[in-house]
Amino acid sequence: MDNIDLILQREYAAKRAKAQKKAEANIRKARSVPAFVKLEKIEKELEFEIAKIKAEFPKSEQLKPLQELLKQLKLERAKLLKMMKLSESDLKPKYSCNKCFDTGFVQGKMCDCYKTRRTTQLVKLQGLDGGDMLDFDKFDIELISDPAQKEQMLKLKNYLQKWLKKYPNVKKRRLTICGGTGLGKTYISKCLAGELIKMGLSVCFLSAFAMNQKFLDFHTGKHQSNSNGLEALLYADVLVIDDLGTEPMLKNVTTNYLTLLLSERERLGKPVLVTTNLLPANIYERYDERIYSRLCSKQDGQVFHLSGQDLRLVQREK
Repeated sequence: MDNIDLILQREYAAKRAKAQKKAEANIRKARSVPAFVKLEKIEKELEFEIAKIKAEFPKSEQLKPLQELLKQLKLERAKLLKMMKLSESDLKPKYSCNKCFDTGFVQGKMCDCYKTRRTTQLVKLQGLDGGDMLDFDKFDIELISDPAQKEQMLKLKNYLQKWLKKYPNVKKRRLTICGGTGLGKTYISKCLAGELIKMGLSVCFLSAFAMNQKFLDFHTGKHQSNSNGLEALLYADVLVIDDLGTEPMLKNVTTNYLTLLLSERERLGKPVLVTTNLLPANIYERYDERIYSRLCSKQDGQVFHLSGQDLRLVQREK
């Protein structure tokens, strides 16, 4: 992933330089006014004098009048800047991230903004399916005519919306939506993904088939230049695996890598949402106890069962 880091570091350097250049231009504009330059000089001299007195005589009676004078000077300075259609904040760089100041790093570690940006780029670079993301504003419950089926979906929608409000402080970090074909599993998972993206989080959304192909490519070393081919799956803020159970079962690949993926994301505390036509018992039969226990755990996971009519068929009949 060296290329990604090089690209992002250049991107961050450009953002930082742009913010600094804008601030420098504003300072030059302000200093083109002689009155501002004079005020600036007096302020610096006064600040130095106050600091000097504080160091030697912290409780000196001279401090109060000097501090009051400094306050008045700052007000005059603000008025001058306003006449130039500027403010004090315009004289300092306005970085997009106040944690790392657009360097991408805080105390030698990746800033949260850099991690999110990096994972988003990884998803794009690796060709993972971003899907046509939706959100709950586009959620149309009227597509479902059956009252019982509609109630099921509303309960699921309400749960996911509450989960979103609590994120990242959520207890349930593995959500599994089970049910037959055409019940809206993919639809509602895309709504959740869209809401997460609006929150500025990185979401890796892909089919189980595409995920399995990633496992195979990594296992066989197909992409030698991409030694970290599973990085986006591992480190995206939220991973959505759609249609688990439709992928071919590849020996030494499917179950092994899926177990490793779920285990690592569990260790990192990163949520996984899975949609599947399989019931929990079928998950146990198709994979093994390790995957079953992670996807169907009641302690830190939640399983939803959907049933009813195939909504695709209903729409076609209409």
